[in-house]
Amino acid sequence: MGKRLVLGWILFFYVALLINILVFKNIPALHMGQVTLKFGGTQSGTPNYVPFKTILPYLAGERGALIAVINVIGNIVLLMPVGFLIPFFSRNMNLLKMVGLAILFCGSIEAIQAFMKIGIFDIDDVILNGSGMVLGYGCFSIYPMVWNYFKTRKMILLVCIGVFTAVLFYAAFKFLYWGPSDDMRPDRLLRNNKVSSVTDENVKLSSDLCNGTGGTGEIISIEGAAFTIRKRDGSKEEIKLSESTEIKNSKGRVASSVLKPGIHVTVVTSNSEEMIAAVVIICGS
Repeated sequence: MGKRLVLGWILFFYVALLINILVFKNIPALHMGQVTLKFGGTQSGTPNYVPFKTILPYLAGERGALIAVINVIGNIVLLMPVGFLIPFFSRNMNLLKMVGLAILFCGSIEAIQAFMKIGIFDIDDVILNGSGMVLGYGCFSIYPMVWNYFKTRKMILLVCIGVFTAVLFYAAFKFLYWGPSDDMRPDRLLRNNKVSSVTDENVKLSSDLCNGTGGTGEIISIEGAAFTIRKRDGSKEEIKLSESTEIKNSKGRVASSVLKPGIHVTVVTSNSEEMIAAVVIICGS
């Protein structure tokens, strides 16, 4: 009884957290050095009722590997704890029931966003979130077998999990939230004599926010509050700017006037349907 009570409170608070994230989009911006990425999701635009319409471009790499991982893997992993915990309270739960519950729960989240006009309905979010719940149920199904296997070694297992979790959290906060230390910048390294020399090539690479990848593509034309890029696969795409669009280079935030034909950029969109940029990162120094 005590175990189920504890798990019940964990499930309650986790669902409350999910509602705060998925419905109200209350997600802090992620800082990676001088780049700020906002993951609040699309809050306006045209609803998507076509399955895999937004998933397939991510899997094809059209939005970049980082954005694909956040949108696809992130939406799946986020719901896995729910699918894992629910069977503890419903002993007659099976795969078919979990699929139905996943569709109902995740569909309700999308419907609430649309009804309250704080987001749009996206069937692909239902698919990804629902898949996470089903995978979580799969983990619950194999949990007894895994636990019995490690039962005699559970203390070692718990210690390893604790150490791994601590290292993971430290790395996440150190390198993703706080970003690289200012002391590691090439000019600081020279000033503090922490290295004997910094080559021109090292300085060039450190100042390229696209890490030498060339970004999403090259700007080929600019017209008003929009510009067209030629992507690495040769296709063209028009990107629109808004008042909230952040434009950044290696020195920080800059005005839109620095965008010129011939410049390579990485684009993070806030609205994949209308291709409105949330962040435009200028490659190179």
